[in-house]
Amino acid sequence: MLSDISGLTSITQGLNVPNTTLTMLAYRNASTLKTLKINISVEEDWLDLIFGDANVLAVYADLVSLTLEISEESYSVLWTTIDNVEPFPALARLDVHGGYPFDDDMLFRGNGNTLQSLRLPFGVVADNVLGRFDVLRRSGITRMNSVHIGKIAEIDDVFVAANAGLPIEKQMHRILEVTSSLVLLNDTTDLHLYHSLLSAPNTVILQHLEFCNLVFNVTNIFQVVSALPSLSSFKCRINCHAPEIVLIPVSERPSTLYDKFHPLSHNFRTLVALDNESDSAKGLAHVAMLLAIVCPSLRTVEVPPIVRNEFSREIAWSMLNATYKPYTDRLNGLIYWD
Repeated sequence: MLSDISGLTSITQGLNVPNTTLTMLAYRNASTLKTLKINISVEEDWLDLIFGDANVLAVYADLVSLTLEISEESYSVLWTTIDNVEPFPALARLDVHGGYPFDDDMLFRGNGNTLQSLRLPFGVVADNVLGRFDVLRRSGITRMNSVHIGKIAEIDDVFVAANAGLPIEKQMHRILEVTSSLVLLNDTTDLHLYHSLLSAPNTVILQHLEFCNLVFNVTNIFQVVSALPSLSSFKCRINCHAPEIVLIPVSERPSTLYDKFHPLSHNFRTLVALDNESDSAKGLAHVAMLLAIVCPSLRTVEVPPIVRNEFSREIAWSMLNATYKPYTDRLNGLIYWD
């Protein structure tokens, strides 16, 4: 039988393999598995994974990567929790999709020194995990390479998250203190998370930030870079219209912003503009130039391929203009040279 095979180091669930077969196979290979990707549909699947059919606890001592696909039908009911159990002590990567079916920090116990990458739906972060249990602090996690906060299935989750025991702002600050890379995939909660970033404490270590859906103008980008002193790269959708900037006469914008903000950051090096239908090559070029003027280390601005030629022509033309000519040494590196 498939479930009797031993000595496996990796298991990934196939489309036609029953959950029970895979959970029992994983249980019997707990001592050798290094990667596991499995579907969990009901509480019995989880109990099989941890206790098998002999009701004996399994410890996945060498498992470094765990991906759980939790069905939406199952996680509406909180599952049985098991006290004083650390089933995944060596975990380096944890991906949870669908929902988090526990009422405690079950998946995070014992791996505070090893966990490097965490991917969770937003409702998980705000309500079940961080909100009531402050799991990052309790588990002893001190440093992670990346955190991905994913989309949520229902708008009601946003309400639950906003009313969790620990305010979202505090949860975000804790994430920023332990991770160097943060990717936010939410459609409806990004604005709230953005405001949390702006009030981040000076203990943050975040270097790479990506908002997949929220749109930023140049003023917003200035605020993010200023609030996160360690930030090296920022990926987002860009709106080239910024009301605060428009009020400054065009001929005075570079010098005014330089005098007010320079140096905005010595660490900020890369801006990546995600595809956005409202972007114009000319507008993106001026956003890039204004950032380069106030951020002395900015050397790369990535824009969609379709606008690169026009983007480069606008920067090259601007460097001939008296308004931008004093900053030629900073702007020249932004051009895409064929």
